[in-house]
Amino acid sequence: MIQTAAYLALWLVYPYLAGLLSIIFGIVFLVVLLISLIVEWIEPSKVPRAYFRWMLASTLAPGVAALAYEAGKWFGGQ
Repeated sequence: MIQTAAYLALWLVYPYLAGLLSIIFGIVFLVVLLISLIVEWIEPSKVPRAYFRWMLASTLAPGVAALAYEAGKWFGGQ
């Protein structure tokens, strides 16, 4: 939730930079999550489930903030 708020604040101040960072960070976190899930599937480890939830939240946060920003523009009339 804090990540989404930080991304949304960045969207409000610097939309272009926020778009670039959202794409880059979203892809990086998604790749790390997928690699972690594949490795965990091949050889189970003692990585806590909280790690995977945090990585999923980190992957979704930029997109959620971008959608909220665009919805605000669309319905807020900016």
